Amino acid sequence: MTRWNKTSKWKRSMIARLLKRDGEDWWLCGRAMPDPPRHPNKRRTIEHLNPRSLGGGDEESNLVVCHQHCNMHLRDRPPDRKLKMRAKWRRFLKKGPPPTPPAGGRGTK
Repeated sequence: MTRWNKTSKWKRSMIARLLKRDGEDWWLCGRAMPDPPRHPNKRRTIEHLNPRSLGGGDEESNLVVCHQHCNMHLRDRPPDRKLKMRAKWRRFLKKGPPPTPPAGGRGTK
């Protein structure tokens, strides 16, 4: 298999088009995308829904934006498996983080 070698200009342009199409949330986890990212593994990457190793192409309809961390989990799984992972992650993350204590300390007075 040949290496996926697109120019950085093409990647930036494609990410901008995908964000316009899909909104400002990560495809897998649904969290908002900070720009610039606050952590190195949260960089924006392009994910192929149908992996190139399984015959997928670079058409815009086959691409979504993920952060690097999610993209590593998706790897070259088939599309149906990725959709199941997405539903599972979003259910898990919907619960959200534990509530933060009120400002000013432990309790309110």
